[in-house]
Amino acid sequence: MRKRTLIALLAWACTVSGCSHTHTHPEEEAKEAIAVTVWTDRFELFMEYPPLRPGVPARFAAHLTNLADYRPVTAGPVRFEFRRQGRVVETAVVDQPLRPGIFVPEVAFPEPGELTLNVMVESATPPGVIEAPPLRVYDADAAAPAPPEVEVRGDSIGYLKEQQWKLPFRTEPARTQRLRPSLTVSGEVEADPARDSSVVPPLAGRFGTAPGGLPRLGARVRRGELLGWVEPPLHAPDQAALDNARLQTGISRAQLEQDLAESRAVLARRRSEAELARQERDRAARLLQVEAVPERAVLLARERAAVAEANLEAARQTLASLEAAQARLERDTAGSEPPRLRLPLRAPGGGTLVETAATPGAYVSADRALFRIVELSRVRVRAHLHESRIPAAGAPTRAAVRLPGGEAIETGARGSRLLLIGEVVDQRTRTLPVVWAVDNPDRRLKLGLRVELDLFLGQEVDTLAVPSTAVFEEDNKKVVYVHAAGETFDRRIVRTGVEDRGFVQILEGLSVGERVVVEGGYEVALAARSTEGAAAGHVH
Repeated sequence: MRKRTLIALLAWACTVSGCSHTHTHPEEEAKEAIAVTVWTDRFELFMEYPPLRPGVPARFAAHLTNLADYRPVTAGPVRFEFRRQGRVVETAVVDQPLRPGIFVPEVAFPEPGELTLNVMVESATPPGVIEAPPLRVYDADAAAPAPPEVEVRGDSIGYLKEQQWKLPFRTEPARTQRLRPSLTVSGEVEADPARDSSVVPPLAGRFGTAPGGLPRLGARVRRGELLGWVEPPLHAPDQAALDNARLQTGISRAQLEQDLAESRAVLARRRSEAELARQERDRAARLLQVEAVPERAVLLARERAAVAEANLEAARQTLASLEAAQARLERDTAGSEPPRLRLPLRAPGGGTLVETAATPGAYVSADRALFRIVELSRVRVRAHLHESRIPAAGAPTRAAVRLPGGEAIETGARGSRLLLIGEVVDQRTRTLPVVWAVDNPDRRLKLGLRVELDLFLGQEVDTLAVPSTAVFEEDNKKVVYVHAAGETFDRRIVRTGVEDRGFVQILEGLSVGERVVVEGGYEVALAARSTEGAAAGHVH
């Protein structure tokens, strides 16, 4: 591939700019074209040139890639400074590339010897400097040794710079990363029951909007905020209608008194449940201090206490609404006008309005919620652990939630914790529920969103790792594509280990510093299967 590449380049360059010289050793040049690749933190230099002879002009095909976006450098000038023992002996400045990314200086050296080369991309801000490996000018009659071959431990693949520049492509060096053993399970985001409340009319009737209008979806709602009214249509234009309305009021009064009695009973029961939950929470905390129960028991007791407190508050709000309705009914029936029962609907808790079924003027029943309000600053992720993975799960210490697209949200905040690992396998899905509380201050976790939950199972380890996008599975083997040189890639079989936050541990098959393809690996794999090879169509 290198022979055809250099010959094609030299022929094309001569066609463009003319060639007034002849090479002393054309056959040697064709056989022994030299290629070097250098990566800096900003640029990649892939350069090909023939064996250098005194007094014989040599063309250098320098391919320059900007590593910020892996696109070719498209503007000059680019300065090539050749030094001997620190002193500049030859300089070539190329103002514009022959093709995007390809700069071709022509230099003749007067005498043999070893030189160093600095390639300066002066069009960059700030200018970039690339130090190339030493090169040698050989005596006119001496045979140049064969250039070193690119080390390839797996299958060698040719993938041209022109292809790399045109398609999405990126490489990164393999490096030591701190990873945590983890287990990934799928799940979805759901509301925290203690922060999820519904507004249900205590009586059936017509819905009326609050003075501020009908609340809109997504609006922030304060606790106790008036959301609307429910009122029976008891207006009458004549005495007969008035008498009938009063009769209806008697029925409404009886129904209201029954609802009040039931509401007071519910409140008493909720108060008792809340008190019992608080006692259980305090007892579990005391037992934890003497290590008589696991920490998980305390967390569950706290969660039950929070739910009980929320239920108690909802019962208080319902009773307050009914008592207000009773007081208004008493006032309305004291005069000669038809009674008008109007029940306020208030938010039992603060949060975001996520559901509404209210329509102004519509008849509403007492068994259907009109509004749902959720405080989204903390949510739950309910994951599904398959029974085959239960032994590996153990007792997770921490977790991370990965959104669609790969973004990870750590759950190390104060309010994030494991709530539950189920004890009963679902007979249909063969999974156990795993429920994790997650702080969600920026609202990135949306209710119902499908996510992945990374359960961390042990201590962090420092290990060789690559981005997960660099690892492919081919023929039941894990494979990475190593960027061995500018246009040479190495298909390498590796053994992997821990996966964590977008990185994969490499146990065998790769060394620190080797560059792996993290974007465009599929195209490199296709190049490996191409029967035409990279040299076909390599035109500079």
